[in-house]
Amino acid sequence: MKIRIHGNSIRLRLTKSDIAKFAATGIVEERVDFGFAKSALYYRLNRTEDGDTTRARFEDDCLSISVPVADADIWIKSEQVGIEATQPIGDSNVLRILVEKDFACLAERVNEDDSDAFTNPNTANIA
Repeated sequence: MKIRIHGNSIRLRLTKSDIAKFAATGIVEERVDFGFAKSALYYRLNRTEDGDTTRARFEDDCLSISVPVADADIWIKSEQVGIEATQPIGDSNVLRILVEKDFACLAERVNEDDSDAFTNPNTANIA
């Protein structure tokens, strides 16, 4: 699982094996170690029975994205690329949340392993 944060936007991208684990257990988690004072950032995707919308929260060094079970199940079993939501954060601002399937890059990248990624639908358009 990959994370991308830009401004008030969080995007998680899951590989085939991440989605298989998410389907089986209802949770996928990663961590980034910083190597000092035992600091780490955890980020997690989980299915939840609570609520009817995708939500994010940050507690105890963990960014947690919760997706309702019904939405998660449809996404896992279909060709649907992503789950998108906005979360009000006050002062008329929103946090944009996107959980999506990780597609292989169209051009090879050094040190990038796409072996567990989904086939990019734009692959056929490359000459």
